[in-house]
Amino acid sequence: MANTPRGLFVSLFNNLKNSLKFRKSVLKSSTSLIGEDPFGNKYFEIPADPSRGKRRPVRWYTALNTPEVPTMQKPQTDGFDSELPAEWESWLRNRRDAAPTNEEVLRSLQMSEMKKINAAKLEEERVAQLKLEGISDAGAEPVPQDHERPFYPKRSDYELIPGEGEESKRGDRWKDFQNPYYKKDNS
Repeated sequence: MANTPRGLFVSLFNNLKNSLKFRKSVLKSSTSLIGEDPFGNKYFEIPADPSRGKRRPVRWYTALNTPEVPTMQKPQTDGFDSELPAEWESWLRNRRDAAPTNEEVLRSLQMSEMKKINAAKLEEERVAQLKLEGISDAGAEPVPQDHERPFYPKRSDYELIPGEGEESKRGDRWKDFQNPYYKKDNS
């Protein structure tokens, strides 16, 4: 009589504990490394198992700066803002079945770099054309057209974005989103 369960809660707890032990062993055995991207992120998958009620595969990635430590000791959000190629992101969200190839990812990254270069050239041509016409583009506010309502007034003593006045402490907040190929001419 010493090994009989004490009650409903004890038997529920034991069943839960046993189910988690099984899950850990299944996760370790069926997890496979699918690929890696040029940024150093690694992508993993546990295939779908309809016999256990899993219709979709489980997919995730680890960023280059994500530590390989259990989540109880480290925050799970480390590396959440790492750069992901669009192809891998669509694979992670189950929008595509097959994982992207390295050639596909590199071709996409090359195309985006080419678009940035072309955009920088077009912007330089536009600025040169405006200078020839004698129009200054620096800090000009767009003028509303006839059918538009006037823009909301901007006051010099108020911030447009909260915390914007502290830029000297933080640096340029938009530096990561600027075109690296466009060199702004301050003349």
